[in-house]
Amino acid sequence: MKTYTFFFILASLFVFTGQSIAQQKVAVHPGAESADSVPTGVGASAPVVLYGEISDFPAIENINIRIFRYPIGDGRKDPTGNSFDITTRKGEILNGITPMYDRMFDLLVPDMDSPAFMTISNENTVFMENYLIEPGDSIKIRFDLRKNRVVFGGPAAPKFRCQQELEVLYYAQQLEKPVTPLFFTSQEIWNDPDGTVALQNTSFGRKVIPLTKPETALESTLKQIQNWDDKPYQDIINRYRDQMGPVATELLSTEYFAKTRYLTVYEFCRYFLPLAIKKGDLKLLDQHRQLFENEMKNLFPKDNNLTAHSQQFIMLKEMLLMAEANLSYAKITEIWERMDADFFRDILITKHLMEKFSTDPSDKLLLENSLDLLGDRGFHRLITEMYDKTSLGTTIPNFVMTDEKGLDFELEQLRGKVVLIDFWFTGCGACVQINKNFLSKADSLFQGQPGFKMVSVSADKDRETWMKSVVSGRYSPKNAIHLIAEGGGENDFLKDFGINIFPYMMLLDQQGKIIRSGIFNSTPKEFIQLISDSIRDLKAIQ
Repeated sequence: MKTYTFFFILASLFVFTGQSIAQQKVAVHPGAESADSVPTGVGASAPVVLYGEISDFPAIENINIRIFRYPIGDGRKDPTGNSFDITTRKGEILNGITPMYDRMFDLLVPDMDSPAFMTISNENTVFMENYLIEPGDSIKIRFDLRKNRVVFGGPAAPKFRCQQELEVLYYAQQLEKPVTPLFFTSQEIWNDPDGTVALQNTSFGRKVIPLTKPETALESTLKQIQNWDDKPYQDIINRYRDQMGPVATELLSTEYFAKTRYLTVYEFCRYFLPLAIKKGDLKLLDQHRQLFENEMKNLFPKDNNLTAHSQQFIMLKEMLLMAEANLSYAKITEIWERMDADFFRDILITKHLMEKFSTDPSDKLLLENSLDLLGDRGFHRLITEMYDKTSLGTTIPNFVMTDEKGLDFELEQLRGKVVLIDFWFTGCGACVQINKNFLSKADSLFQGQPGFKMVSVSADKDRETWMKSVVSGRYSPKNAIHLIAEGGGENDFLKDFGINIFPYMMLLDQQGKIIRSGIFNSTPKEFIQLISDSIRDLKAIQ
């Protein structure tokens, strides 16, 4: 674990005097000359200085700060970004803080060359998620967890306060919106026989509007579209506009324009539209097509290299392109070909491929067609390396991890056997379900097979948490070899193979070559059959 406790005097000088090296280097925020101009890109690199305090009991001793330059990884994990594991320091009265409760931390990122988003967290809590930072920012942050407060100071404070206000407004609006559960996917028409929804809607709580047929789903979507209102968000951004500069103003406007629309578009494109296509009702499908063409397809202003940094913008644009592909019965690569060949398209392609190959790295044709469209050589190399490491037939290199007794275990010890490796972490609900419906069944069926072994790898950072989860039996079968990946998600093996989506599995043959990897999109029966076939092939060789 890296400890970033250096540069404290330097960082303190920057933030407490209200000036920074970055501000001297970048007098105007990069990208435009005035607050009224529209930024089209980013400027020169500059440092970012961060000073923080965390007040809690017991004290928070370790935190992680992640800085994401481009929104290309699932769960906002960007392999082109930076991750800093930081050990906080005890404070004293002369530091201006309370020794019993308060801890301090600081970080200097010496050379940032573009806007990015920052998340601060530890093993159990996300303190601040996806806040925009720019080259030249100097920011002070105080997390008072005992009183549930976050406050900002320093030259970049207005930008962070603006984001805090936007965040509060967004979630306040979500609290007031009706919940619209989907019920028309089943054969039976659900009609609330017990009167649960009617009772809920008379209480002082969330209003529930069940979607019991496709027509009500379309009506719900149209009503949500009619309620889209950017003015409250733009009013907040405009109050801080002159203090933030044009790049932050443009990016935050884009971010919340997309964020306020995302859930509506996601629900329509991910659920309603595929169901209409599957049903084959031409009239219903035409209604969905009209809604998409009239209300969604052209939602955004022209894409540019700056908006490629907006996480919500990229997520929503990707969803719309997938819907366009479904409606036109086209491949996603054909939709990409119709776009301008620029950095924005590269971001979309890279994000799609990273998520695709994290779950199913077997589509070589998609890879080949996509690489022809990627102009950025860095992304081209990133995708190629990721595919080469996880594709069928790739030999997994040996790794050494720690078992329950604290002893080193090498993967090489299992050469000659079919090996199923399962990656998980404590708190992962999907991991519990995979163990219950897939892994435990495989464990009971194949535990006596000498040519097969299961390995359970936890991405937990805390050993005690991991041990409790192993003993509980909720996350992994009892007969597996239980290992912990030191460093959690920052473990070298997990990072090298892009394993940041859980549960993740690898099925290896007797030579350590990949039979299948990713998130297994199969039924329990198909999963058991795949293992059985692999063991049979091993016996045939022997």
